[in-house]
Amino acid sequence: KKVQLPHKVTQACFSSTHSVFLVEGGYVYTMGRNAEGQRGIRHCNSVEHPTLVDSVKSRYIVKANCSDQCTIVASEDNIITVWGTRNGLPGIGSTNCGLGLQICTPNTELELGNNTAAFTNFLASVYKSELILEPVDILALFSSKEQCDRGYYVQVHDVYPLAHSVLVLVDTTTPLISSYEGDYPHV
Repeated sequence: KKVQLPHKVTQACFSSTHSVFLVEGGYVYTMGRNAEGQRGIRHCNSVEHPTLVDSVKSRYIVKANCSDQCTIVASEDNIITVWGTRNGLPGIGSTNCGLGLQICTPNTELELGNNTAAFTNFLASVYKSELILEPVDILALFSSKEQCDRGYYVQVHDVYPLAHSVLVLVDTTTPLISSYEGDYPHV
């Protein structure tokens, strides 16, 4: 099936469940499955056509990537935003986290026929997951005026969703604190 988008595609990323297209103008379109909220359209219902992620359209998005359950983007001003299902760590996660996240419980009504399936189901019950229907900013990188005056910068190079975290690659000329020439107290 041929799909027409209103702008030229500058970057595309694909998972086994959905696709993300970054188009001219810094806009993000998604298509495919949406059961995990990974399309960024504020619900988990099925949608058959490509959809603009309107909650990030006010930003100029320069990087996008996806996994089967979520989408992550970085804007021109170094703000990293994610939506979909985020897998957490054992014992971490709360319905009162303040970000408007929903806690999902794994399906425990499965008939388990072997020990591997039972162990996998146990792991799924230990690792909490959060359904993020409204895209959430998770990180913003910043260069101070003093750093910019010295020619130092930090720029997001790429972002990758991992199983229980995200990987953020940055380009920077900012030296590490130990080699910084500023007036920091020595410990």
